[in-house]
Amino acid sequence: MKFNILGTALNVDWCNPFEPGTLAVALLFGFLERLFDSFAGQLQDKLLKSIPASPASAATTPVPAVPLPKITSMSPSSASIGKEIKLTIRGANFQPGATANVTDDGGKAIPAKLEFKDATTVVATCTPSGAKAYSATLAIANPDKQIATAKFDVAAGL
Repeated sequence: MKFNILGTALNVDWCNPFEPGTLAVALLFGFLERLFDSFAGQLQDKLLKSIPASPASAATTPVPAVPLPKITSMSPSSASIGKEIKLTIRGANFQPGATANVTDDGGKAIPAKLEFKDATTVVATCTPSGAKAYSATLAIANPDKQIATAKFDVAAGL
């Protein structure tokens, strides 16, 4: 079977793969395919590198959907060991379902009862424990796991 590929200049017999003309055409098309693949790969790499990253993918730290909770004041600012206390905490971005804990004199977090009033006010009830005066840390954790902390003094019981 003879095909007249590329005009009369190159008359190739495809049934005889060892004919010099057939080998030359196969080599030429194989070489051109590799050359084209190489060129297309370089062009693709160059185009992919030149596209700037979107701001969302370039960010290293995710931005919270809700602002962080913040404690601006706490009343009273001190407590006594062994006596229940209600701490009124004022601030911002508190959420319903938030939880609280207070550290004891050894630094261990003890759960406290937390009453949600609104996004700016919560009331924590706890009974500080320990044997000596210390500085306790109150931590309020919103349901989205964002935390606000404040310190208060715990005096030794009389």
